[in-house]
Amino acid sequence: LSGVGFVESVDGATTFGTETGWGGDNDSDCFAFTLPTQARVGLSGSWPDAAADLDIGIWAVDADLGPIEWFNTFGPTTCMTYSNPERCETATVLPAAETLYLVVLGYLGTTEQEYRVELEWLP
Repeated sequence: LSGVGFVESVDGATTFGTETGWGGDNDSDCFAFTLPTQARVGLSGSWPDAAADLDIGIWAVDADLGPIEWFNTFGPTTCMTYSNPERCETATVLPAAETLYLVVLGYLGTTEQEYRVELEWLP
């Protein structure tokens, strides 16, 4: 990743099964990354079908807290709503040199959805 001052994009596609929700048979994608320096992030994710719902988060495994989602664990925003595009921003900085995961979860839909997630690295 480039770091503060850059916007980077991740493109993918998700498919939906017969069940609604994260625990169903919907497709999810996970991308591992590490930051070169600490940064906050603004995230925007979008897909073509307004009736579909994708949920997006940045996750990590904290030694004390276990699995955490950086947007709503440490702040008031989340990218796990019924909005399209999903938009959120971290309230605290993400750590450098630790493995983080961008996760795109298929929640609701009937057809394959191509998506784009943009990550803007903030000081």
